Amino acid sequence: MIIPDETDPCWIKAISGEDSPKYELLATKIILGRLNLIYEMDPSPETAQKCVSELRSFFIWNKDLPKAQTDLEKILGKAVNH
Repeated sequence: MIIPDETDPCWIKAISGEDSPKYELLATKIILGRLNLIYEMDPSPETAQKCVSELRSFFIWNKDLPKAQTDLEKILGKAVNH
């Protein structure tokens, strides 16, 4: 699976909580919960960039985990949100 670069709007939707499907991997739920709080407290472009970078790195590191792949598909909008 190709992981989009940091400029893809799907990342901002994920960290802002605008799009919050039911994620399967506990680690995804934890990191997004933390990043949602950080972004909510400071929605500046600098904070957004740091959060997006961290989330993207998380998926790069976990790209071989089937549940991480499913969660990334949900973030990308390629899977039906449950």
